[in-house]
Amino acid sequence: MALHKLHYFPVRSRGETLRMMLEYTKIPYANHFVTFGEWMEDKDGVRTKRYPLGPGASKATLPVLEMPDGSMTPDSHAIAKWIAETAAQKFDESDPRAHLKGESPERSEMLFGIADADPAAFGGSGVQQLGMVDPILNFFPREESEPMVGPFLSTLPRVMRWFAAELKKAGGTYFGGKYPSYADFFLLHIFTNINTLDGGATLNERIGTPSKENDPMPSNDDISALRAWYATMSSIPEVAKYMKERPQTGSGIGMADGTGVGMPNSIIVSTDTPSDLDVVKSAIGAGAAPASGA
Repeated sequence: MALHKLHYFPVRSRGETLRMMLEYTKIPYANHFVTFGEWMEDKDGVRTKRYPLGPGASKATLPVLEMPDGSMTPDSHAIAKWIAETAAQKFDESDPRAHLKGESPERSEMLFGIADADPAAFGGSGVQQLGMVDPILNFFPREESEPMVGPFLSTLPRVMRWFAAELKKAGGTYFGGKYPSYADFFLLHIFTNINTLDGGATLNERIGTPSKENDPMPSNDDISALRAWYATMSSIPEVAKYMKERPQTGSGIGMADGTGVGMPNSIIVSTDTPSDLDVVKSAIGAGAAPASGA
């Protein structure tokens, strides 16, 4: 069977959502890991010649999904939508995988892009208060990322409470409704990176502590539903298998052969338990529960 090829950096960022979706929908694919050295040096035109421009981009970016015929689709959002549309044609209506667009395509689109939105639907900067977890964990050298940890974690409980309320609005087990949408897979990636960073403290404990007197507070049932969503998404067989087999924290620098994960000296490279870092403990307090899917 012809393979699709996903081109991305060897980090836990935008490619994770797409790999989990490809595994879930059983669309055959192979990974092509582009190291940051190759990208910045523009080895063999990898940055300037090989890949098409994404929507509104002035230069090539990754991820890019290469089709069996050699055509390429740039942009993680466009790729996720393509996977959802392909699955809708591939699977019977009774199969959850046929419903990755979500019961509300508008909600799916908003949630998939929420980490890039400024302002975001939760009332702050999606980049600074949500999406920043990817570079803090994977990209920046540890000496640069550690000062970012405290400010990032300080606003996270309020953001997670917003997601608990949003899940209730979706009216189902998932943000997509009755079945997982492509936005659920994106949020699973973000929540997993957060759990990797803080040991699960925010989702398991800090979410229930308002940071201000007038801070909105969802019900305990709504918070429990958000935790159950995360557990349910993490236990999807294809997802659980992928998370178990991917390079783990502390396994070394992400390489072109798929070994290791993260940029040199990033938090995910330098320690196998990021929540043990002093800067994390000082932000959340000691005794956080260990994360699942780290």
